[in-house]
Amino acid sequence: MTWKGGTITDTEVSNVDFNVMGGLTIDTFSAKSIDGRTLNLNSTTEWSGGTLSLLNSAVVNIGAQAVLSVDGNLLLDEVGTPGSTALNVYGTYRRRSGTGTHTIQPSVTIVGVIESREGITSITGPLTNYNAATRTFSGGEFRVVGGAGLLSPSQLRWTGADIGTNAASITLAGPNAAITDQLGANALADLGRITSSGSLSLEDGAVLNLNGVGSLIGFFDANDQAPVAPEPTGQIVGIAHSTFTDSLFVYGANNNRIFQFAPDGTAISSFLVPLTPVSLISVDIDLDIAPESLVINGTSVPAGSLLVTDGESGTLTAINPSDGTVLAQ
Repeated sequence: MTWKGGTITDTEVSNVDFNVMGGLTIDTFSAKSIDGRTLNLNSTTEWSGGTLSLLNSAVVNIGAQAVLSVDGNLLLDEVGTPGSTALNVYGTYRRRSGTGTHTIQPSVTIVGVIESREGITSITGPLTNYNAATRTFSGGEFRVVGGAGLLSPSQLRWTGADIGTNAASITLAGPNAAITDQLGANALADLGRITSSGSLSLEDGAVLNLNGVGSLIGFFDANDQAPVAPEPTGQIVGIAHSTFTDSLFVYGANNNRIFQFAPDGTAISSFLVPLTPVSLISVDIDLDIAPESLVINGTSVPAGSLLVTDGESGTLTAINPSDGTVLAQ
């Protein structure tokens, strides 16, 4: 099916959804709009030309097995009250090519995957995965690919992006990949916590700059670096920045050790995850720093202690960040 222009609409209040099952090509630079209807994309969709406008509570759903690929600096337009139309991604929304800006104005919800492979993918409407009040990012998979040869960075951005707690799956691949706010500021600069349901992967030379910590480079290369051998491998699922020691504690999925790094990226130390038996080690490890003295099971632990939460057993352990000694559990 090819859509070259015109409006999908219906004057009936009880209109049914418009379902595309066998593939859709959206091309030419003629205007296209969805007026008061729900468009369900349940297969492969290729969008390479023309503005696509949503109005009167129109909705676009990308099915769980479907992929929408966008080629070019195109506009997904919203006509009317901001946030009155919606893009819901259960499958994959992929900005595949175009060195400029691809803009998405409707309200966006990512349950599946959004991927920006080139240029800037800019969400100017509400992104329901991000809670600005708590600075919490959740649900879905967010992938940005930016190779070394690109003339401009590859970015995924939205208004007010400033992630403090990550409960989503984030992948930055390549040295030019970034998640930013609308002004281009690093949205991960003040990341302080990754929950057991979240992950952060740095691949193919990606660089993550953290305020007060320095840079995490390249998804950890597993090179021996005394006294830390090896460095963490796999997705980063636990991360905590300590202002008490001015260092970063990192846990990689299914590792049996927690690693400590200085602001310049130098490895400081590592120690065993305080779980017995070791077979309990998994992706459900969360790290945090005690902001003040705490009492755990009747034992007082000082401010600055490293807190390790095992999401599977529900165990909270306080350890000495200097040597990994268990203080309370």
